[in-house]
Amino acid sequence: MPKLNELTNLKVFLEQSRPATTQLFIAHCDYEENSDLHQNYQAGNDVTILIGPEGDFSESEVQLAHAKGFKSVLMGKARLRTETAGLVACHTINFLNELR
Repeated sequence: MPKLNELTNLKVFLEQSRPATTQLFIAHCDYEENSDLHQNYQAGNDVTILIGPEGDFSESEVQLAHAKGFKSVLMGKARLRTETAGLVACHTINFLNELR
């Protein structure tokens, strides 16, 4: 089941420990750098997906996430609102888990 956390400062969130088996993704709009979430997620595994604020993550925030092991992904070609992006992420993971 998906777990949606309270809004948290990104730096504080990135310092929290996670199981080594958790896949880590940051969804942002740099189309040249990112590949699709559905191409990167390995079905059946736990996953943490960072969904940014309206207007996207800053370059420094993306670099900070990369330094903590997060991989950049897209959730399609359309730019999504923050409220929608979280739902799309949950739906994508659920759909990919149903296919396995």
